[in-house]
This record gives sequence, structure tokens and C-alpha cells, in this order.
Amino acid sequence: MLEFLLFIVVIVLVIALVSRSGKQPDTLDYYSISYRQGYWDGVRATEQKHGISPEPPKPEPAISPEPAMPATYAAGDYAAPAEAAVADPSLNYVDVPLQMSPYGYVTTLDSPNADTTYIGQPFAPTAITNDERRERNRSHTINIALYVASLLLVSGIILLAQTIGLGNGVKFAIVWLMIFVFYVAGFVINRHVPILKPAAVAFIGTALAAVPIAGITMYYLVTKDAAICWLVTSLIGSAMYIHATMAMKSQLLAYVSILSLFIFSCTLPAVGHAQIMWYYVVMIAFGSFLTLLAHYKYAWIPQEFAEPIVKTSPVAVPVALTGAVFSFWTMTAGEYAAVFSVAALYYVAQAVIASTTALRTTYWVVARCIMIIAAVSFVAALTDNSWVMMSYALAAAGLVNAVSSTAFLAPRLRTGDSHHEIMQWIGFGVALLATGMVLDVTNPGNAFIMTVEYVAIVLVAMYALIRLRRFEFGIPLLLGLTVLPLLVGKFVASPVIETQQLFITYVLMLIALLGVRVMRPGHVGEAAVIYSYVGVWLMIMGVMAPLLGGLWGAAWWIILAATCYFIVIRERVDIMIVFGNAAVLAVLASLGQHYHWATNTTIIVLTAVNALMMIGGGEYARRHGERGGDISKLLQIGGIIIGTTLALFALVAVDAANLKAAAWLALVGILYYVAWRARSVVSLTFGHIATVVELWLIAAMLQFTWPETTAFIGWLAFIGFVGVSEWWRSSGRMWSALSATWQTGMLTAVTFGVLTLFSDFSAGEYDAMWRTVAWLAAVVALYHATYRTGNRQLLYGANLAAIILTGLVGTWASLTFTQTAVCIAWVGLGAFYVGGRVYRSWRNDAAVWDIMFLSAILTTTIAGMFALFSSSQTDVLAAGIALLAIGSVICYDDREYRRLRLVDLGVIIGMVGFQRMIGVYFPDMHHLVYTHLWAFAAFAVAYAYLALRTRPEAKVRLIIGLLLLSLPTLNAALSEGGGPQLLFLIEHVLIVIAGLVYAYRVATWWGAAGVTLAVLYMLKGYTSLLTIAIGLIVIGAVVYVIIKSDKKHTPPPIS
Repeated sequence: MLEFLLFIVVIVLVIALVSRSGKQPDTLDYYSISYRQGYWDGVRATEQKHGISPEPPKPEPAISPEPAMPATYAAGDYAAPAEAAVADPSLNYVDVPLQMSPYGYVTTLDSPNADTTYIGQPFAPTAITNDERRERNRSHTINIALYVASLLLVSGIILLAQTIGLGNGVKFAIVWLMIFVFYVAGFVINRHVPILKPAAVAFIGTALAAVPIAGITMYYLVTKDAAICWLVTSLIGSAMYIHATMAMKSQLLAYVSILSLFIFSCTLPAVGHAQIMWYYVVMIAFGSFLTLLAHYKYAWIPQEFAEPIVKTSPVAVPVALTGAVFSFWTMTAGEYAAVFSVAALYYVAQAVIASTTALRTTYWVVARCIMIIAAVSFVAALTDNSWVMMSYALAAAGLVNAVSSTAFLAPRLRTGDSHHEIMQWIGFGVALLATGMVLDVTNPGNAFIMTVEYVAIVLVAMYALIRLRRFEFGIPLLLGLTVLPLLVGKFVASPVIETQQLFITYVLMLIALLGVRVMRPGHVGEAAVIYSYVGVWLMIMGVMAPLLGGLWGAAWWIILAATCYFIVIRERVDIMIVFGNAAVLAVLASLGQHYHWATNTTIIVLTAVNALMMIGGGEYARRHGERGGDISKLLQIGGIIIGTTLALFALVAVDAANLKAAAWLALVGILYYVAWRARSVVSLTFGHIATVVELWLIAAMLQFTWPETTAFIGWLAFIGFVGVSEWWRSSGRMWSALSATWQTGMLTAVTFGVLTLFSDFSAGEYDAMWRTVAWLAAVVALYHATYRTGNRQLLYGANLAAIILTGLVGTWASLTFTQTAVCIAWVGLGAFYVGGRVYRSWRNDAAVWDIMFLSAILTTTIAGMFALFSSSQTDVLAAGIALLAIGSVICYDDREYRRLRLVDLGVIIGMVGFQRMIGVYFPDMHHLVYTHLWAFAAFAVAYAYLALRTRPEAKVRLIIGLLLLSLPTLNAALSEGGGPQLLFLIEHVLIVIAGLVYAYRVATWWGAAGVTLAVLYMLKGYTSLLTIAIGLIVIGAVVYVIIKSDKKHTPPPIS
């Protein structure tokens, strides 16, 4: 019930929305009297408001090609409407009188003439008349009503089928009666009431859609034979669809009619209770019938069915075949053979009558593939699904297709549009697929069958290769030759052929194949096929060689090296020489393994031979042959790659440090040789990196500690690389190599200097010394880099490194943390500040001076602050003096340049150090001494700003000083009384006097407020005096307010 109510609500909403959408909004009538009056009244009111005469412009005797701007809009007070730009002399203007009202100007239009027109009327489209609008709404309303009636009647049919009160025959008759009434009514309305054509289509569609419902009703009310119901319903439905298609002239209904006929044809096997195979046979027959109609285009076929028949004719048979494939659980092999045979005949007929070459090729390929499937299905039906016989049948069918296609093709010609080209390769593919059906070669029978099939593949491929003279048939030929030795030798022959004999067999086949390449140069495709199978055979032999052991591994590497060199010589593929050299080294490694060489010996031999082959072969190639330069470059690249691999392997596999260094030295020599011969900066850079690693290995060989190693590598690399680069710089050559060498020296010194910081700092004084020496190399490198590159930003890093160096020296000297901090603070003050001053006076470099000055401030301040936490008076004194000095330096520098950018910072830094020194030497000092010192410092800064005539900044500092002076003293006066009270009064009296002397109102007011507060506090015991004082304060406040108000209302003087 609830679903029914929801259904009714949805229907009502749909009807309401559709009805509302049918109501078109009224179109604005630009030619109506009300619109014209309003527009023209607005124009006149605007003209009156701007003081422009409402008289329209007089028409000119002649109209210029370009419209002129009327005088009323030329003044530029406001933009003229584009419509009022030109006055048409044929128009009659009417002056509309204006009258004033409380709401502005309004107009009256007493008696407009019928021929009156106005300037500026926009062009509007023709408006829809009221009659047309009413007729359209009426049409929409009627159509909606009929749609709703159709929907209700369909629902009635469904409900009628469930009615219980009538007999089954009556129910069935009523259902069909309603369908036919709908059907006939739709055609009658369509023919005689044109305005209701949409509703007529709805009636007809409702009747056609109700036909399946009638079939269901027939099943439940008349007979339980589903096939008969299906037959009758589909037959009547097909007739109704065909009639509707021809009457309505609709191609869409034609497609539905063909579908209904297709369904009707499928009912015939159902009525006869035939097997499922006959369904697919009937489908194929129906598709054949449609194909016959589409091909011959009979004149009696209605025009509406012509195109749908052509488009649907190729669909039925694929649908039948797809259904047959997915019906494997109900169909036997014989039934499949029958279905696919019929389908093959269909596609053969299609191929015969095809109009284009592409279609003919497609149909022939499909037909022949289906024939293969049909043949295998037939054999499966005869042999009770024997996989062996099915494999034989599939291989035979595929190879027969390959042989027949080969016989029909012409030698040396590739006709891509011929189905024989396609079926050749499909035949070979099917034959290979057949071998997979007996893949279990452990069964001797399967191995023999697979052998027979591969022999057949080889023979057919050889026939195709000889017949057509095309290299691609070597692919299946060589594939068969690849599999057959293993298959025969291991699974068919008795006794089993030894692995050594199979290895030799593949070697002989490889030599023969390379011999074919020598005798037949061929083109790229033939070479690709040959070398692909050469690679496959080499891989097979590579698997056999470890199983054989002994010298067979070396033999395999020799064959591989020979093959690579053959490709270099024969095919001119120079890159293969690298693989050939690698194979030669592998031969030596195999010999070393066979003769039990030590790992150290093997690696040294390999590194030496690699270097000799690269250098010797490269130099020989450069002097012989036109490709010598390219081969030499490839040898260099290969030598570097192999040498790097061997050197890295030596680091892992070799135990002795001296042998590691020797193996790595070969790589260093290779890289520097390539850098010299190829003028390669990249090789030179990697040579430098390898040299650094070599120094590391030498240090390990000499058993240096980690700090000693970092110092050794850092200084040697810095002196060596930077020294060589400076020598090259002085001789003016090799700038790219110079830059690479110089950068390597810099980076090495800095890198190993950083690495030394990660060593164990508790190792002892000896390691601390070497750690300091290693970091000194980094410091020197950074300052040298700053000087050489001119990059001022590097100076920050150099100064930071110098600070770290000071800390390392302190660690070496066994200083405490605070003592080291004091040393760093004085280094910042003495080295950075003094050095920056000297450099500025010498070179006048402001950028360097700024960096050094900032470094001095940061270093001295941070280190001095840390040192202030020391419990030693000496350390605190030294740190405080350093902070006082840097603060004074900051203030002096700002005062010198009259900029006062950092004077506040300088005063704060100096005061912190000074306060800490006082606190250490006079621990019982009263806290008001510190606050007064800070206040006097603030007053001094304020005076400095006042001297530079920057009163706002001075005012801020003065207020800060007054706060530092007044608030702590006030707190002491309130808490302690006595002396602090008197001090508070005297200080503020002095502040008042100072304000009067320097004419500074802030000080005067501040002092007066402090004195007043002190007096009030002192008179708190005398009530009358306190009352008088409070009254005076109130009177003063009132006077102040009056004076301030009077100043606001006093007019300014007349100048």
C-alpha cells in the first residue's frame, strides 16, 4: 500500500512539473505604449536633472556616414545611450512636460499620437500572439493527459491479469483486447488527429510493450507450455512490430522487428524440444537469411528494413557462436562440431560474396579458424575427448593451413591484404599450441608426440622458407631446432644423451647459424632472427655449463666472447666489444676458479687485464681502422664500468688492505687515462674521487686512526688538488679541468673536516690534535674558496668553521666549556671585528665588513652569554669585558655612521655583561642599583637619539628608562618604606627639573605624577590634607579638559 501511494505521489508531481513547464513566460513587448512611455520619460528626466535642454536635436540636412554625437552628450557629464546617437528626420518627437514631485521628476503623457515614435527603441523579435500561446498550452495539456491515461491503462492491464473474479479465458481475452484497442486506437489517432501524434506513438508503444505481459498471462491462465506461449507471443508480436514499422515509417521499430523475428526463430527448436545445438543452428540460419536479403536487395523489402537488415545481418552468427562457447557444460564435442561446421559454411559463403578485399580477407580468416575448431571438435567426438588425438588434430589442422597458404603465395612478395598471409602464422601458432596440450614430457608418449609435432613444424617452416624466400619463416624453424635437441636427448632417446653432447650440439648449431650469416648478409630482420636464437642457444649452454663443471664454464665464456667479437667484425656493432672483453675476464675468473686461485690473486689479475685490454685495445684501435675512434671510446667506457665493478668487489671480497689499494689504483689509472685521452672532465672528476678513495685505502693500510685518516686525506687532497689547480691557473690553461680539480680539493677538505667531527671526542689528547688538524684544513679551504670565488656568502661558513676550530683547540688544550666559550668570544671580538676593520681600511669592501661585523656580534654575544654562567670569577670577568667591549663597539660603530641601528642591542649586551660582573664580585648588591643602571643606560640611548633629532625614537627610550626607574623604586618604597620612599620622591623631583630644563613634557608629566603619588602616599595619615590634594587633582583635571576643548574649537589663525 505504501509503495502504491508513493507511486501516485510521483505521478502527480511529474504531471504538475510538466504542466508548469508548458507555461511559457510572457515575452516583453518593446512596442507597447507603457514600455515606450517609461523609456522616454527616463531619458527626459535625466536631461532635466543635468540642466540639459529637453529639446531634441535638430535634424541635419544630410546624414554623415558616421553617426555624430548629439550636443547634449558631448559635454562628457555622462555617457550617452548608444541608441540616442542619431536622430532620424522622419520621426515626430513629442515633448513630454515634466513636473516636480516629492519623489523627483515625473512625466505626464496626455495624448500621444498614433504616429509618434521615440528615439532609442531597441529592436525586438516578433512576439508570440496570445492565440498561439493558448493553442500551444492546450496541446501540451492534451498530450500530458493522454500520456497519463496510457500509463493508467497499462497499469490496468497488469492488474487485470491478476483479477480473480473472472475465468482464465475471459482474463486472457480481456488482456489481448486491451492490447489491440490500444494498438488500433494509436493508429487511428495518428492518422486522423495530427496534433496528437506523440500520444498516438505512446498508445502504440504501450500496446507493443504489453505483448510480453500477454505472453506471461497466457502461461499462467491458458497453458503451462512455455514454448507454445513463447511461439504465439513472439509470432503475434513480430506481426505487430512489422506492421507498426511500415505504418510509422520508423527504422527504430525495424530493428525491434528484426529482433522479434530472431526471437521467433529461436522458439522453433523450443517447440520441438530439440537439443541446445539446434538453437544455435537456427540462429546461424537466421543470420544467413538476413545476409541473403542484404546481399541481393530484393525489391519487395520495405525501405524501412533495408538499412537495418544490412547492419544486423553480421550479428546473429557471432551471437550464436558466443552462446555456444558459454554452453560448454551442456553441449558435447559432436554438437560443437556441427555448430562450428555450419558457421564455417556461413563465413565461407560470406567470403565468396564479399564486396571488398578487407571483408573477404576477414571472412576467410574467420571461416578457416572455425574450420580448425570444427575439425578438432570432430576428432574429440570420435576419440572420446582424447588430448593426444586432439593435439594431433590441432597440429595437423594448423600445419595444413600453413602449407596451403604457402602454396598460394608468391615467392618474395608480401601481400598483407591476403588471408593466406594471416593463416600462415595462425597455422604455425595453432601447431605450437597443439604441442602445449601434451606438455607433460615426463610421459614418454607425450614427449614422442611433441617431437613429431615439432619435426612437422620444422619441415613446414623449411618448406615455407625455401618456397617464399622470406627470413621470418626462420623463426618457427629455429624454434623447432632449439627445442628438439633437448626434447629428443632427454625425453625420447634411450639411453639419454649426455649433457656434454647436447652442449656440443648447440655449439655446432651456433657455428652453423653464424656461418649462414657470413654467407648470407641479408638485412636487419634476418640478422635480428639469427642473433635472437644465438642468444637463446647461448643461454641454454650457460645453464648447462655450471652443471658440467670443470672447464666447461670457461669454454662457454670463450664461445660468448667469440660471438661478441664476431658481431663486432661482421655486423659492425661496436658496443659488443665491451661484452667481449667482459667475457674474456669471465674466462680468466673461470680458470681461476678451476685452478683454485686465491680471491686476491684473481681480482688483481682481472683488474690488471682489464686495464691492459682497455689501454692496449684502445690505442691499437685508434691507429687502425676507420672505426678506431668509436671503438676506443667504447673500450674506455667498458673499462671504466668493469674496473669500477672490480674495485668495489675488491673492497668487499679482498682482506689485505694493500691489495685493496692496488686494485683501486688500477681504477685510478683507468680514469686518469680516459681523462687524458678523451679530454673528459667527467672522467677527471671521477678520477679525483677515486684518488680520494685510494688515499683512504692507503691510510687504512698504514693503520691510521680515524682523526689521523681525516687529517691525512683532507690536507693531501687540499694541497694536491688545489695546488695543481693554482699551477694550472698561473699557466692559463685547461679551465674546465682546473675548476673540477679545484672543487674536488675544496669539497674533500671540507667533507673530511666535517667527518672528523663525528669521531670519539673522549678518545684522548692525541686524537684531539689530529681532529684539530683535520678541521684546520676545512677552515683554510673555506677561506681560500671565499677569496678565490669572490662569493662573500662563503665567509659566513668560514667564520663558523673558525669558531668550531677554536672550540677544537680548547678541547685539545683541555679547557672547560666556559673557558672555551670565553676564548670563542674573544676570537669573535679580536679576529672578526679587528680583522674586518683592517680589511675595510685596506680594501674598502663594505660587504666583507658587514659580514665580519655581524659574525663578531653573534660570536662574541652568544659565546659570552654562555660564559656568564660560569662559577669562576675570572671567566665571568673575561666574558663580561668581552660583552662590554662588543657592546661598546656596536654603539661606537652606530655613532660613527650616525645611524643608531644597533645601539639598543649594544647597550643591552654591554649591560648584561656589566651586571653579571657586578653580581659576581658584589653578590649582596641591592637590586635597585641594577634597575637604576638599566634606567641610566636607557636615558643615555634616548639622549643619543635626541642629539640626532629623532625625537619619536628618543621618546620611546625615555619612557622605557622612566619605567625602569620608577616601577622598581615604587615597589621597594611600598614594600620597604623609609629610604626607598625618599629616593622615589627625590628621583621624580629631579625628573621634573630635567623635563623643565630640556623642555620635555613627557619627563615633566612623569615626574609630576611621581611626586604627586609620593606626596599622597606620605600624607595618607593626614585626612584633610589628602582631601585637599585630591580636590586639587580634580580641579587640575577639569582645567585640562576645558583647555583641551577650547583648543579644538579655536579657529586657526588667518595667514
